Amino acid sequence: MTESYIQKRIAEKVKKRGGLCIKLVPMYLAGLPDLMILISGRVYFVEVKKPGGVLSKIQIAMHKKFNRVGFRVWVVYDSAIEKILDNCQDI
Repeated sequence: MTESYIQKRIAEKVKKRGGLCIKLVPMYLAGLPDLMILISGRVYFVEVKKPGGVLSKIQIAMHKKFNRVGFRVWVVYDSAIEKILDNCQDI
């Protein structure tokens, strides 16, 4: 299972729930999360890893920067994002 496959499945699931899933392209910002989800009036960031994948040092550092300014970065290792989406819509 590739990361791009997982990203497509996540985008489909977000769309079914009425949200938008935007692929972020890190042209000038290394370590940027893969996806931005807009749902229920909120913004969520998702880093996608294939099963067994690991975060790089720059990704970990970038996630910490996001946390410092009030945004959590969810790390998803497969297309089972339902728990995260349930949390997004329940907040």
